[in-house]
Amino acid sequence: MKIMVFDTETTGLPPKNRQCMDPAQWPHIVQLSYLIYDTDADKIHDFKDVIISLGTHIPLPDESVAIHGITRTMSLQQGTDIRIALFDFKTALMQCGKCVAHNLEFDTNMLQMEARRNQLSLYFPSPFCTMKVSTDLCKLPSSNGLGYKWPKLLELHEHLFQRVPKNVHNSKIDTIVTLRCYHMLTHNEDLCRSSREFRALFRNHCTIECERDENETES
Repeated sequence: MKIMVFDTETTGLPPKNRQCMDPAQWPHIVQLSYLIYDTDADKIHDFKDVIISLGTHIPLPDESVAIHGITRTMSLQQGTDIRIALFDFKTALMQCGKCVAHNLEFDTNMLQMEARRNQLSLYFPSPFCTMKVSTDLCKLPSSNGLGYKWPKLLELHEHLFQRVPKNVHNSKIDTIVTLRCYHMLTHNEDLCRSSREFRALFRNHCTIECERDENETES
């Protein structure tokens, strides 16, 4: 089965009332990253990382830039029209039987709002949220002392692999890290140990080693 793992970076946070469908109240996507992983062939078929062109009229707060590092200049000079990015995303998504993200509700809501702004429709097959699935696994105490809090992506990765990835809050990096976490959660197997292709991808982008064992298998 082909799965899509995806992540977004945005100009801000959605309104507290998520039922609000007024596009003017919602932020915009500034970076969209996704990859398609074939679980049967153990192969990455597609990996896209797109900075979105915001033009000069869409607000880009300094506090958001401080998080994801995408400036107005980068958006103007390197950006892709959101309609093109959404069309390519939809085309890729239609090939997949499952979609995966960390805090999936946030990303799907953002993509649905951007699709709404551009008269498009998106369907997310068999959604899987690594954040919600791993809450009871990580057992991180909530601030109010009631139950567990949702783990951040780096917290989940540290729990599973005893290492903290670098350069998070870059949707390209987060997508790679999410795939590694997803595969461990669902297959109890570390892709950094079982897949030469993924290990190279992880090392090149996440700037930490995978801590391989000498007797690991390779595909």
